[in-house]
Amino acid sequence: MKNGVKEPFNFLFISFGGEELGLQGSKYYVAHPTMALDKVHFMLNMDMIGRYNEERGIGIGGYGSAQEWPAIFKDVKEEGIKFFTDAAGKGGSDHGSFFVAGVPVMFFHTGGHDDYHKPTDDVEKLKANEEAAIIRLGLQLLDNAMRYKKLTYVGESK
Repeated sequence: MKNGVKEPFNFLFISFGGEELGLQGSKYYVAHPTMALDKVHFMLNMDMIGRYNEERGIGIGGYGSAQEWPAIFKDVKEEGIKFFTDAAGKGGSDHGSFFVAGVPVMFFHTGGHDDYHKPTDDVEKLKANEEAAIIRLGLQLLDNAMRYKKLTYVGESK
């Protein structure tokens, strides 16, 4: 509760293990959820957001996984951060398990880099200011999504 107003949704923050081994943690959770998946508004996966590339921007996947995403994204912007959307809800990261289970998803990813999955991916290479801006962008999307009681899941096109 904030300022005497109760939020219409609960937030569940989860870290999954075994992504690189086939989404083991998220697949397990989807098979054994702590709440019914039809009660999950959507899944937001911030997979890699610390190595922002100004030329590429941040990719936001899952744009096609809910009918409401275009309206939710309308007028969302954050100074110094460019983003592009991708309709795909399925993918090699943990949001894919939720999408396959019928939950709308959003997937934030700044793209690969030379240090990806290597011990040279050191903390000094993170772009903290840009990462904070990406989180602010995500918060705008969360705020907009909470205006909808339920998002309408859109599965894969056949």
